[in-house]
Amino acid sequence: VLIFKRGVVMTYIHARPLSRELDASPLLFGIVAFVALLLAAMLVVGGGTLLFYGLGGIALITLVTVKPRIGIYVLLAFAMLSEVHITDPNRAAGVQLFSTLSAFGIVLTPAELVMAFAAVGLVIRLVFDDEIHFRSGALMLPLALFMLAVVLGIAIGLLRGADTTIMRAETRSLFYLPALYLVVTHFITTRKHVETLMWLFIATVNVMSLENLYRYTTSVRGGYSLAISPNLAFSHESALFVAAAIILLMAKIAWSGNILGEWKSFALIALPIAALLVMKRRAGVVALDVGLAVLCLVLLRENFRMFLMVVPVAIVFIGLLLVLTWNAPGGSGTFSRSFRSATGDQTVSARDQSSDQYRILEGQNIRLNIQSDPVIGIGFGREYKFYVPVADLSQWELWRFVPHNSVMWFWMKAGIVGFVTMVTLFAVAIGRSMQIVRSVRRDPMKPYAFAMAAFVIMFVVYSWVDLGLVTPRTMVFFGIVLGMIGALGYVTPPEEPDPPKLAGVGEALVARAG
Repeated sequence: VLIFKRGVVMTYIHARPLSRELDASPLLFGIVAFVALLLAAMLVVGGGTLLFYGLGGIALITLVTVKPRIGIYVLLAFAMLSEVHITDPNRAAGVQLFSTLSAFGIVLTPAELVMAFAAVGLVIRLVFDDEIHFRSGALMLPLALFMLAVVLGIAIGLLRGADTTIMRAETRSLFYLPALYLVVTHFITTRKHVETLMWLFIATVNVMSLENLYRYTTSVRGGYSLAISPNLAFSHESALFVAAAIILLMAKIAWSGNILGEWKSFALIALPIAALLVMKRRAGVVALDVGLAVLCLVLLRENFRMFLMVVPVAIVFIGLLLVLTWNAPGGSGTFSRSFRSATGDQTVSARDQSSDQYRILEGQNIRLNIQSDPVIGIGFGREYKFYVPVADLSQWELWRFVPHNSVMWFWMKAGIVGFVTMVTLFAVAIGRSMQIVRSVRRDPMKPYAFAMAAFVIMFVVYSWVDLGLVTPRTMVFFGIVLGMIGALGYVTPPEEPDPPKLAGVGEALVARAG
């Protein structure tokens, strides 16, 4: 570079390497994606569905092993979209994603295969890549203790003659947690990764909500036309995901420095709210109520101005909603029915009363089983005793092994040690998330850190009344949430405190010197 300065030609030489090492990951990613699309096009034209799934699965597994972060995105999409109905309104399109491939001699599900190969990719990178170092994160110890309690519960069940098939069905989703935690903690390493994962979550929930609304309009409203029973028209866990997306979007709006700039959040919150109304799943509504309560409490401390702007208006709106929908029989009455059920009102519908009564009797059986063996538990894979008769749910193969309250189920199966480790994991996860929220003030990651704490609380509330700790979809979601809490500790370091201000003569001297 030649620069003329005061009549003198000055020469600067900018040294740079003649060549640089080519990063093979994007190249391999592109090759695998191209081959997968080519094979898909050839097989769709020429037929051969089984071959298509086989080759597509091999391509996906190869991609996930090379780029484990892609596996995280794929698993989140699997969890959100597996209940979407495309060709058959009575059967979810992705039902096979969480079903064992036993017909091909594979004991894992497609989702578990993706998870396993993402973990293999992590191990390979830890061994051979000098840029990847092991990250334990803030939750490694409580998660390890929790998994140790699971192993002890399995050992107790085996020693007492457990049914191994039932044991696998009970516990297999619990092992998702360490795999997902480690993969997410190691490969969600930048703010862009966090943003991508969270917007993927919001986008897939909106797709699921749109499908639910379409199915409600065409097959439920104005005459139930589905072959399945009305209480199976929409899955319970989908309501939890919809409620979680609503809380995340509201957190982004609450901590936004520019409300108008969050127009995307306002636009994307409409479909999940509408879907939650038509699902008529009280567990999801209760989870949303808890998430909103947590948001209000945190805003009271973190953003009092926003609290004064939002909370009074929300209280008035909710009050009017309860008054206007108190006796509404349809989806518009979901909020009021959940409120009446929670407060013990006896005017809820016969279906809701039956569900509540079953859970009351089931809760009595859980307590009596815990009292019979509170220390070590009855072990996984063993039936729990029905001291109080309940309705026959034999259409569900696990009904004599897993109650709806999966929090107390874990105590019943893994004993007091298991219960303590589970509560510790929940508490540390919430505490770590809130620590990150308090440590950053004006950071785009703050809504995500709060959302993770709210998600854990909502998951616990949901699991108290439903099968959160047993259902594969919810455990994929919870495992990713735990991994995000571990990752945010690295992605979002605490802000440096402001330097102390000088006052009086000292401040004036410093200013003059400047």
